[in-house]
Amino acid sequence: MRKIYLIDPNQKYAEKLQKRLNPKLRPIAKIKLLISPAELRDDFDLAIIHASYFLDYRYVHQLKKIESLKTIRLSDGITRLDQQPSITDSTGSDLSILSRRTTITDWLHWILYKLNKIEQQIESRQNQIHLLFTFNQYIRHLFFQKWIMEQNAEGNKIFVLPIKPLYLWNYQADFHIGPDLSDLILQIEQDIEISEKDFGLIFEKQKSGVFLSRSNSATDDVFAYEHKSILTIGKLFKRFITKHEKSSSGLIDVEAKPFHLVKDLASVCDVCHFDLGEEDNYGVRIAKTEIATFLAGKSPTVKFEPIILNKSIEPITLNKPFVSTVLNKS
Repeated sequence: MRKIYLIDPNQKYAEKLQKRLNPKLRPIAKIKLLISPAELRDDFDLAIIHASYFLDYRYVHQLKKIESLKTIRLSDGITRLDQQPSITDSTGSDLSILSRRTTITDWLHWILYKLNKIEQQIESRQNQIHLLFTFNQYIRHLFFQKWIMEQNAEGNKIFVLPIKPLYLWNYQADFHIGPDLSDLILQIEQDIEISEKDFGLIFEKQKSGVFLSRSNSATDDVFAYEHKSILTIGKLFKRFITKHEKSSSGLIDVEAKPFHLVKDLASVCDVCHFDLGEEDNYGVRIAKTEIATFLAGKSPTVKFEPIILNKSIEPITLNKPFVSTVLNKS
């Protein structure tokens, strides 16, 4: 649900507007009232701010940092809606000014228009999230190294989110003490609201330059995560990567989890990588059946790339056997 902040010195009007708009915006967005811009955080999608605050020296510097696409200015006077950029006018200004006399229908129209423009801006970026799931550990190891090298060659900032027990982490990793994936899972399962910005706190840059998510020291903690919670994590990771700076890529590295979870996670990704297996045995036949089922039902927005590796490829030293050291910040 998109978060909208409404900041107006006229609290009576703000409460009335919130009360009338929220039922119409549900489940797309929800308006929350703030007393002043001093309470404004970075976790919003759209902010409706009274025009007087843009002239208040206490907030001028702060409000200048917010891009006009993410704001609607509320004025006391009459604002002609025909002066606003048309929905079909892609060259129009991103600045929107509405007034206390604007009808609820027009408020709804412009809020949805703004949210749609913001979503289009996000989608126009090329940041992507990938999913890796293999039935063969050796193929996983080789493909992961190949993928890292490709992302580095493209100059991408790389984020890796492992969804697997720690004894299967074949990364070289050192972590400081800080929030980890299990902390976020716990908050989700306790119905505590978190955003993609909270999600970013669990990543730590490694010596290789890759950002790797911290995990609880319990080696098999991942088995206690609920299916719904992991799927929520996948969606948050997608939003985190999508909203991150340009030239960023994310990889969900899944192992030792049910394939129905893998399919659900793949549905929120841009690209999924599966190995098809060459051995002729029962397990490989079952794996291919599962993948065929996934391909038949997947969204056209999800690109499937089978893992095909050159048999002559030699292991590289980017990834070494997993070593985890927790460092105290002292």
